[in-house]
Amino acid sequence: MKNCVPIYMAKFNKEALIYFEVDEVEDADMVEAAYLLLKANGKRNSTKEIQCYINNKIDVKSLNNLYTIFSNKCSCLCENSVALDITEDFYLLTCSGVTNNGLIVECGDNDIYSCQLQVVYRGEIIYPSCTCMGFFEKNLILSSFKDKAISPYFFTATCSSITFSIHNMGEHPVSVNVQNSPDAKLFVNDTHTLVLLPNETGLIIPYNFTKYTRIVVTSENKCIITKLWYQTQLIR
Repeated sequence: MKNCVPIYMAKFNKEALIYFEVDEVEDADMVEAAYLLLKANGKRNSTKEIQCYINNKIDVKSLNNLYTIFSNKCSCLCENSVALDITEDFYLLTCSGVTNNGLIVECGDNDIYSCQLQVVYRGEIIYPSCTCMGFFEKNLILSSFKDKAISPYFFTATCSSITFSIHNMGEHPVSVNVQNSPDAKLFVNDTHTLVLLPNETGLIIPYNFTKYTRIVVTSENKCIITKLWYQTQLIR
């Protein structure tokens, strides 16, 4: 079986569109079972929220932000990994004439950062997708009635580049800091501070590399409201 089938993902907050060319899977009609192996950063047992079904909402050809993502071989599943049985969907895409617009994965509160297609072919487990480049994006409103607002932490161990974009939606200036952590418990400030006036947008990039990263927004005045974009590029 061909061992070079790219797998792609477009991430839309709590949903992800995962797409692969079924025609690239050699002898797809002879596949006995198919799975998506996902690695996700989320709370304990939160991967139970993940659901998957054939995409009939989005025309994949109309998307400009469809990115190839990691397809690391997952020989064993860790706490924040999940195996989705897509055998029935795979059959519909390859053998029944259903238009291939990929699969929608409802992520819940999980951030998917790795995906692997696994098929069972003539009794043998095959991983027919290739390791490529990836892009991930998440946005959220970061606000507080006090003088400090702290974002959730982001898993950044697999990222080659990270950019935080912040828009100050409030009426007072704010200061923005990246915080780094080795364990998601102990956090220290990165070296750079970004100051934003009302209705101003800026970028901040972590100077130090750690496994986890988060954003802290402070103000001399209470009532902070900002919009935060977290964007990463994943390369191996």
